[in-house]
Amino acid sequence: MRISQIARCLYRMKWYVFCVLGVATLAGEVYLRLPCGRQLEYQPDPDLGGVFRPGQSSSMVTVNRDGHRGKDTDWLRPVLLAVGDSQSWGSGVPDADVWTARLEDFLHEKPDLGAIQVVNASHPGHGPYHQFVRMRRVLEAHKVRAVLVRVSIEDRRFTAPRPEELPRLVAEVEWRQQVRSVTKFLPFVVNKAKEQLPSMAAVFGPKQMQTTAVRSEEAGRKMWEEQSRWWERMIEVAAEHNTSLVFCIHDPTDLPSSAVLAANLAKQIEGRKNVFLLRLGSKAYGLRAGNTDALWREYRSRFTLFHDDHGNQAQHELVARTLFAFFQDKGFFPAGQPSYRPQ
Repeated sequence: MRISQIARCLYRMKWYVFCVLGVATLAGEVYLRLPCGRQLEYQPDPDLGGVFRPGQSSSMVTVNRDGHRGKDTDWLRPVLLAVGDSQSWGSGVPDADVWTARLEDFLHEKPDLGAIQVVNASHPGHGPYHQFVRMRRVLEAHKVRAVLVRVSIEDRRFTAPRPEELPRLVAEVEWRQQVRSVTKFLPFVVNKAKEQLPSMAAVFGPKQMQTTAVRSEEAGRKMWEEQSRWWERMIEVAAEHNTSLVFCIHDPTDLPSSAVLAANLAKQIEGRKNVFLLRLGSKAYGLRAGNTDALWREYRSRFTLFHDDHGNQAQHELVARTLFAFFQDKGFFPAGQPSYRPQ
């Protein structure tokens, strides 16, 4: 069939096409306003550009009144605060199965620790700068027993926005808010289209297990040069508020780049009171010894979601158990010490 014939056919069916598009758009609008289809929305933030709007939920995710993931926090009770990226946030995993929720479950199995809450202040797309900002805000407002900071070479590109960029970032979030007040379906379609671009590149482009840039020691050195000041600021703020700090390096495939971060962080915290370093390498994940490609294949098959590389429920469970054992080993919660005193 020639192009001209197709054009004439579409012209004759134009009202039918318009009706189908109209019905599909209306159905999409209705679905995205129901609890089962609702998408998380952002609000402007003067330091971060945009963050999830507090007090909303989707089918699997709750953003509480503080803008953190999960149920509301009682700040009069003891708190462990977690900051990190989308892996730490738990993209693709229900609220109850995210590592922070599971760690809280393990803590509550101990009679003296039943009041402790594990607050997930992580956020997708956040690197060390963003994590520092969220940590600082909480510590300035509330008493926190310890802060858990996810450290990953995956976050090497999540840098602090330049001051001159922030007005534009805030304006973009405000514009998206205005659009979503009118239609939720069209932004949904646009975002889904953007999300498919990396998948299409992966299908039609060259196959790689992990990029050389992620693996190399140079990547670790570069990230340290660009980001270490925010980890140092975290240490300073934690000390000011008499709060313990735990850096958790997630490195399931034992990358040279992550080894650089681990070595430099170990030097940075040396001699610091109440600052700890935990590295979750291939042994922590129970992976069989092998080269990086072999480790990645096993890790990918056992500990990530089917459709992307975010951690699955098994990974979140393992991280929670590992941290619980770490706390016990370090004596974070001495036996017989009450965890909560009403005020």
